[in-house]
Amino acid sequence: MADPIKIVCSLKRGCMELAEACADLENVTVTAVESEPESIGAEIEDADALVINNAFYTAELAAIVHDKAARLRWIQFYSTGYNNAEAHGIPKDVVLTNAGSVYAPPVAEHALALVLALVRRLPRMERERLRKHFNQLETASHLSTLRGAILLAVGFGGIGKSAAKRALAFDMRVIGVASREREDALAERVVGLDRLGEVLPGADVIILSLPLLDETAGVFGAAEFAAMKSSAVFVNVGRGALVDEGALIRALKERRIAGAGLDVYTTEPLPKDSPLWELDNVIISPHVGGFGDPSTLGDLTAIGRDNVVRFVAGAPLINVLDIS
Repeated sequence: MADPIKIVCSLKRGCMELAEACADLENVTVTAVESEPESIGAEIEDADALVINNAFYTAELAAIVHDKAARLRWIQFYSTGYNNAEAHGIPKDVVLTNAGSVYAPPVAEHALALVLALVRRLPRMERERLRKHFNQLETASHLSTLRGAILLAVGFGGIGKSAAKRALAFDMRVIGVASREREDALAERVVGLDRLGEVLPGADVIILSLPLLDETAGVFGAAEFAAMKSSAVFVNVGRGALVDEGALIRALKERRIAGAGLDVYTTEPLPKDSPLWELDNVIISPHVGGFGDPSTLGDLTAIGRDNVVRFVAGAPLINVLDIS
């Protein structure tokens, strides 16, 4: 008889679904706990695996995992991001996996929605609505189109590729930026991140979706915004710390770029005293890009069960991350 396997699960939503999906697996128990570190710590000592989100993997929890989780062999993130695991570390010989590209479709849709709102000047129209001001000629003079425009997808993984597919439907041209140069059918070319400065000046739309790593933190600063067209729009659906927020604010205030659509910020929630609230060329979105798709929870559950089955069988897991 196989040894029992205990999986501790701490999610806002998903633990019950994972437990039900794994109910037919012999000797596998999914134990749901609250997200507080002490609650997880009370169950982690004899756990073989931990299912959690990147946001809940705090320095305090990481310390508990290092000190108490002697049996732990696997951590499954139900998020795509994993910067907290990089920052706080995981125990030696523990495998880390994430949600892969599950969130890519809604995030890509959200990014394109922000792009369209900026290019078609919807915030300006909303301000005019509040004034009950109908001015066709003045409004029309500020409009542009995506047709023939160049999308620079900075980050060409799941989100970047999903955004590229949608951009092509608007007759845009696509250039990707990834960790290294490669060929991809969705883009005219994909260049390495070290060549970002070469491709920025020609872009009409920039969608940033890189993961937050040591080498990507602050990748967009004063020099990058200065290299962009004054008519370019910038959208960030990656992580706030990818951007020097002060440099972005200055570029927007000085109209060095046309506008920005932001779903992520250096500090969240966005502080009430942030200058971003006062700018008329910014769309503030409260980090909701990954929400709204009812199939997401089912997709996450399927990934979770698949990896549980693999874990039980001693087979390679999917979406394994290397943070060594």
